[in-house]
Amino acid sequence: PNLGIGWIPPLWKQYIQPNVPQWLGNYSFFLVFFLLFPWLMGPMEGDDHKDVEVPKSWRKVLQFLPETVRVPQSVKAERCRFLESANCASVCVNTCKVPSQGWLTADFGMPLHIQPNYDDFSCRWRFGVEAPPLEEDEAVMVPCFTNCPSQFKGTKDALSMRQKLRAEKEAVLGSESHLVVCLSVIVFAITACSYYFWGLLPAWEADAKLGWTKTTTLTVNWSCTLCEALGLCLAGPAADYLEPGHLMAVEGLLALTGVFVAALLPSAAELVLILLFVNFVKGNPKGYMPLAMFGVLLSPSP
Repeated sequence: PNLGIGWIPPLWKQYIQPNVPQWLGNYSFFLVFFLLFPWLMGPMEGDDHKDVEVPKSWRKVLQFLPETVRVPQSVKAERCRFLESANCASVCVNTCKVPSQGWLTADFGMPLHIQPNYDDFSCRWRFGVEAPPLEEDEAVMVPCFTNCPSQFKGTKDALSMRQKLRAEKEAVLGSESHLVVCLSVIVFAITACSYYFWGLLPAWEADAKLGWTKTTTLTVNWSCTLCEALGLCLAGPAADYLEPGHLMAVEGLLALTGVFVAALLPSAAELVLILLFVNFVKGNPKGYMPLAMFGVLLSPSP
């Protein structure tokens, strides 16, 4: 705007670009850079050519015209002076590539993807092509140049940072897997111990002093399953209001205490009540822990 040409971007964006084909818009930008920017980027050439059909009405009048013409859609600096002089991928990306992609897109509505080649110092400006997110751009994910004089060489470039983040993410995923295994063992320890009475049923039926009958066994089997389901529905939602670690500790303590007390009771009726209580408490961790394990797996990494 300070050069007196601030009227050009809105003119192009509002009136010209909407009324010309994409290939012509790209070719227009090619001409601008090809003719006006060699002082900065060095000699240039056309690239990404598109075959455009010449209108038949034109060929009828001018019979020497070909059926199609190849129109460049990109401009390529054979050896970018800016990149070669800077000799740094970070300078190229942060002072040329990203700002240029930004102002061309914002001011002219022209998508642009700049692709520098750090091996031969060439650079391709692809008009009409959306640039990928910066963290996924190949121009960023490169190591520092071998002759970089900076004391931070190899420590702050994007490639090293991405490799570091990837290693940290893999470590977090590994620790999460260990956590899932530990939670599974805890659930198994709390729930499996409450099934011990199944193996004792024949002995309880044979104990005349206990007063345990086959009818008692049948009643205990279905009522324990019912209590476990009730615990899943009624006590399970407690995990939404209480600290998970504290809840698991209380439930584990109650279940194990119930199993211990059941071994000391002399009456079948008292034993049945304890077993029902243990299975009710057991229903909570059985319902809560699968959700907790899925939560660990699906939660975003820190």
